[in-house]
Amino acid sequence: MSNSETIVRRAPLIRGEDFETGEHLVVEVGGGKEHDDFFDQLKEIKKAAGIEDDKLKVNTGEDERVANIKTNIVRGHQQIWPFIPNGKEIAIVGGGWTLESTFEELRELYWRGVEIVACNNAASWLLERNIKPSAYMMLDARPDNHRFVEKPIKNCKYFLASQCDPSVFDACEGRDVYIWHTATDGTEAEKKVLDDYYLGNWVSVPGSSTIGFRSVCMLRILGYEHMHLFGIDSCYSHDGKEHHAYHQKENEEEETIPFGLGGRKFYVSAWQLSQALDFATLSKMYGNVFHLNVHGDGLIAHIVKTGFLAGKPTVEEDQAAA
Repeated sequence: MSNSETIVRRAPLIRGEDFETGEHLVVEVGGGKEHDDFFDQLKEIKKAAGIEDDKLKVNTGEDERVANIKTNIVRGHQQIWPFIPNGKEIAIVGGGWTLESTFEELRELYWRGVEIVACNNAASWLLERNIKPSAYMMLDARPDNHRFVEKPIKNCKYFLASQCDPSVFDACEGRDVYIWHTATDGTEAEKKVLDDYYLGNWVSVPGSSTIGFRSVCMLRILGYEHMHLFGIDSCYSHDGKEHHAYHQKENEEEETIPFGLGGRKFYVSAWQLSQALDFATLSKMYGNVFHLNVHGDGLIAHIVKTGFLAGKPTVEEDQAAA
């Protein structure tokens, strides 16, 4: 039995013949009162846990992002641009702890020709297991992230956000690099820089504050409707100890909170809760234009499995993760 859950989107789109076969639980989402109630429940968790909004935002300041954008856009890389739907499947691989338990599913997709998109340091994890990504994506603007791209991947397309640190672009010099932009509402300074340079001819990629669900939106712009998600969990492992399938120093000291949802107990950090909130918003705003198959046993898969109709989440009295 496949360890995954499928979201069937309400849309008159061509579906892959075998995308919805197998023993996946089929759930329809994308709006309605149940969605709003669930979103409110997640916000209550945030409030009860004392997580401030500024902890759910990007991890670099606007001035730094604007400076990065000014440096990177003049490098001459081709921007992404919308494509018509292509009917193909694609797999997005994040770094979540469920990667190990879903590796056989991922490898099966790879062997039958499904293209693999690696996010951040998941690329190294894949290469160590003889899976070569067709594409690589990065959103994070922190300088240390250049280490994720130090090892070149042959015939791989690199999709780097214009807000990424210039050292990331430097490390990818000579590779097949495409630039994309995250500027949306509330980022007027960034939008002005892009408008001035591109004369208004640029595409804003909507979505999450993390690369996982931002990749979903970008790949839909590039013509992909059918997407498998691996390692995009939005939670720690069941014992509250593991946040990634590999060591990642940036997350070693972060705090987590436990909460109950649909008969399960989860441990989440601020950014993971933010990603879950982003997923709820994404499904409501854009849920009619793509199909997702969420692999693993993390919070996002559980949200799908319960159909946004789980019992009201409650924050445990003890806020310290086990």
